[in-house]
Amino acid sequence: MLKLEEFRDIRLLYVEDDEAASAAMVKIFKKFFQHIDIAYDGREGLEKILANNYDLIVTDINMPNLNGLDMIRGMKDAGKSIYTIMLTAYSDNNTFHESIKLGVQSYAIKPINVSQFVESLSTAVSTINNSKKIEALEQYENVMVSKTDCQGIITYVNDKFCEVSGYTKDELIGKNHSIMKHPQTSHEVFIDLWNTIKSRNIWVGKICNIKKDGTEYYLNTTICPIVDQSGDIIEYIGLRNDLSDMKDPKIELQNILKTTKKPFLAMLKTESFHTLEHIYTKEILEEMLETFYRMLYTYIPSGLKIDGIINLQKGIYALYFDFKSEDIPNAKTLGDLLSELQHNIEQSIIVVDEYDFDLSVLVSYSTDKTDIYANVEYGLDIVQEKNRSIICSDNLTTIAKEEAVKNTKTIKMIQNAITKGNIVSYFQPITNNKTGIVEKYESLVRLITDDGKVLSPFFFLDIAKESGYYIKITNIVLEKSFDALKKTTKEISINLSALDIENIYIRNKIIQLLKNNKDDTHRVVFELLEDEQVKDFNVVKDFITNVKSYGVQIAIDDFGAGVSNFERLLDYQPDILKIDACLIKNIDQDKYSKDVVETLQIFAWKQEIKTVAEFVETPEILKTVKDIGINYTQGYLLGKPDLLENHLKN
Repeated sequence: MLKLEEFRDIRLLYVEDDEAASAAMVKIFKKFFQHIDIAYDGREGLEKILANNYDLIVTDINMPNLNGLDMIRGMKDAGKSIYTIMLTAYSDNNTFHESIKLGVQSYAIKPINVSQFVESLSTAVSTINNSKKIEALEQYENVMVSKTDCQGIITYVNDKFCEVSGYTKDELIGKNHSIMKHPQTSHEVFIDLWNTIKSRNIWVGKICNIKKDGTEYYLNTTICPIVDQSGDIIEYIGLRNDLSDMKDPKIELQNILKTTKKPFLAMLKTESFHTLEHIYTKEILEEMLETFYRMLYTYIPSGLKIDGIINLQKGIYALYFDFKSEDIPNAKTLGDLLSELQHNIEQSIIVVDEYDFDLSVLVSYSTDKTDIYANVEYGLDIVQEKNRSIICSDNLTTIAKEEAVKNTKTIKMIQNAITKGNIVSYFQPITNNKTGIVEKYESLVRLITDDGKVLSPFFFLDIAKESGYYIKITNIVLEKSFDALKKTTKEISINLSALDIENIYIRNKIIQLLKNNKDDTHRVVFELLEDEQVKDFNVVKDFITNVKSYGVQIAIDDFGAGVSNFERLLDYQPDILKIDACLIKNIDQDKYSKDVVETLQIFAWKQEIKTVAEFVETPEILKTVKDIGINYTQGYLLGKPDLLENHLKN
């Protein structure tokens, strides 16, 4: 049953000469319709039809002055077409045939079965409303409208549809849309379309068709199923926008790939495109890219077979080939050929007007037909992200999906740990190399799983940053680290990244904790992680100045690796340098590492900066760092990370 609001705008004319029958039917009509006119014979009915705009007529057949059939005939002669339900007490075949010729859509046999009649009204209203939607759409001159029956046979097209396709209405109605199908459009597209609309869902996509004259055109297409009051599909309405003037090269490429047996696809991306966009005018850049596109064929090495090159815009080009019955070269062979292509491009100069363009390209390629376009496109992102020049992108999207599933599980694990209080601080002792006494503990975040496993940040912290839980974890670690000040007289060292410091919530949290622990702030050490990307040095420098006013010490973590530099020392004015594990782990055997650490120690001694050797795991390493004069040692040899309570028991 349709909703009552769907009857609201329907204008009904009811024609009946029997006043008692009329009164009974009007009671039914008033439950549904807001606009009801009544006529008591055919002549009055025709006068009202000609004078007004009705959506639905319910009329008796046998009436004085003018019968129902003659009234409908008069309406047709006047050029009006209105959905009509005939009421009759007789089953006269001649009358039925005549009414069909006049276009009467439905019948009801007297005496009226109310439930069946209401179903007929619902069907009528559904049909009328759908027709109104089509009429409304046709006022937009760029919309192509068509209707098909449940088997896909065209029952209606508007003028715009005929204009774009080149077919007349007579040539289209009664035919299937397949007469306009482009041969390169995959059969899978239409399987997906029909599966979608048969499930009573709307299908949206781009389709390439062939006009009557043989030229191709692209359509932005929406197919909508129309259902009756029982939920059964009665027809489909298609809405299309002509995209011929803005042909989508991606769709063109995807359609080509779907027809290949053994495809090869490579995408080339000009490395400096975004930089060039900001340097040159749009006209010069477009001319350069078009020139490069034309010259690409000259750069292709002789062993690399291609069927064509497509300009995907924005400095990206696709090379494709169908090996058909030939053997597909292995990834190494293709990789070597594409590297040769890269070399040829790098050795060339593109000249536009008076400007020389020295280009290089990133390359992603695949011969795996499964999701080949998506894999190669995704490969361009990966090759840029990993700072590489070329990548074989087979199965990359599958790997990405698997990684996404894994990440989702990790996020749920993080959520669960936060809720249950299973984000904890483990503490690793830092020992004075002269006295052998533990003077500091470094606070290290850990996640306890439901089955009791203790996970290091490696397993969850990066995902926490990407999913928005990092700040919550940092907040927990800060609170637990400051709580540790109450349990020990040793110094507590806390890791802070640029992400932490640049977040105003965390900065305010830290200052509040310092204010709440004024008597112990001299035992707080903030270790600034050197491997983080700092967006605003002024924020970091102001933070250091602020926390130092509370007596806090500043350490630079992982010094000697990553982005370590002496200019940073001037900015941070640290109290402690923690020498990175990469310089310590082989220091007893690697002369270069030893020389570097000795140099750092001499510098630190002159600047009155304390030093800590990380990753001390053997007695030989410990002896070497002591001989060099490093002040403190941290590593599994002298103490593993554990709950503070466990350290204090020993």
